[in-house]
Amino acid sequence: MKKIPISIHITFPLNRSLHGFTFWGSMGSGSFLLFNKLSKRAGLIFKGGRINGLQFHGIGNSTYASGKLLLKYQNLKVNILKSNSYEKKEFLSWAANSIIRTENPVNGYEREATIYYQRRSYEGFPSFFWKTIFSGIKATLIPGVEKANNKAADQLHGVSKKMQRRHHAQEKKEKRKAIQLFKKEK
Repeated sequence: MKKIPISIHITFPLNRSLHGFTFWGSMGSGSFLLFNKLSKRAGLIFKGGRINGLQFHGIGNSTYASGKLLLKYQNLKVNILKSNSYEKKEFLSWAANSIIRTENPVNGYEREATIYYQRRSYEGFPSFFWKTIFSGIKATLIPGVEKANNKAADQLHGVSKKMQRRHHAQEKKEKRKAIQLFKKEK
């Protein structure tokens, strides 16, 4: 079986109070057909296409992750499968191949997608991480997903920045109190 080299780096800084992490990685080139064992469970198989590379980076915490992903590929073709079967759904396969973007870059323009996923409380980290990366792959392949990812990420980053400002203000307040108490004890 052929292989595609993958490199993933995840950093969990110990000195961060917001329980965050950063991640980045890349994948080499190869055939989409190599992913059919994984994709069959989702009701999809790849009939053709070549991955020419993938790079991603982002940040996350215990509730969400976001970042950017660049997937370069060409000649993508898929089949949608019937439930509990490996038989092709003709109409849905035709529709899917009509909708998905069959290549990136197009005319020299590389589409970099937004990664965004909000974690469900019961999900473990591996599932959370995979669904985060998959959100960027979907945004690259399927028109309209990118807008939804951007909107959700922008809304969350606005809330997140407010929370960070409040957290920093609270930390400053606690430091001032600790300094005052220390001075009184002297």
